[in-house]
Parts: sequence; structure tokens; C-alpha cells
Amino acid sequence: MKKTYYAVYDTNILVSALLTSRKDSPTALLLDMVLEGRVILLYNQDH
Repeated sequence: MKKTYYAVYDTNILVSALLTSRKDSPTALLLDMVLEGRVILLYNQDH
């Protein structure tokens, strides 16, 4: 059974994940976890 995590990602993580050509880079792996539903991103709607 895979755990679900809640996290706040900095914009730099998302941009780096989209720009990298390495599928095994930490930022790409973090983005994959979001797309798989293993990480739920948290955000603030006040701004």
C-alpha cells in the first residue's frame, strides 16, 4: 500500500521538473508523485 503525502511545492520545483530531460531527477520524481496521486499539493487561496 502506497502512502499519500501532503506537501507545498515551490514554483521552482515544478518548473525544474518540466524543464529537465532526466526522468530520474528529484524534481521529476516529485512531479510524478503528484500526477500519480501520491502527493496532494496544498495551497493558499488568500492571494
